[in-house]
Amino acid sequence: MLHTRRGKPGRVELLSYLTKYSIVFFVTSLRAFFPFLKSSTPRPRVILVVDDEAAVRRIARLILERAGYTVLEAPDGLKALELLRTYDGPLDLVISDIAMPHLTGTQLMEHLRVEQPQLKVLLISGQVAESPATGVQLLRKPFTAQALQAAVNALLPPAPETERAQ
Repeated sequence: MLHTRRGKPGRVELLSYLTKYSIVFFVTSLRAFFPFLKSSTPRPRVILVVDDEAAVRRIARLILERAGYTVLEAPDGLKALELLRTYDGPLDLVISDIAMPHLTGTQLMEHLRVEQPQLKVLLISGQVAESPATGVQLLRKPFTAQALQAAVNALLPPAPETERAQ
């Protein structure tokens, strides 16, 4: 519990099963960090959507954000690689179109297998009937919101306790 106003004396109370602690301080700025207190809320899963069609990226973003995911976007494989090399946050899944200019989804996946082998990939295509890579899931376009969510849920089961936000 925190009792304070900027520029006024404040008090933090930490309650436990056994005792109560109070700390009195003068507040000039406030930033608290308690690493021993873990949140029971899982961190949001982060998905990168790569497609040269802006409408497909927009629809996928809308569906995934409504399902609680954080979504990053890239218009082609090269931009996706640039983003992945500069992005320093967690990334759980890449959803990539197969047929794109500059770097195809299959080529992007080959780069990812070398650079981030643990990263999961879902390929999407309106032209290809089956996945061009063994063990990689393919979702045919056009897809429904339910089909996209089912494909993502199959690749990203609920976050284990160790991945939960701190």
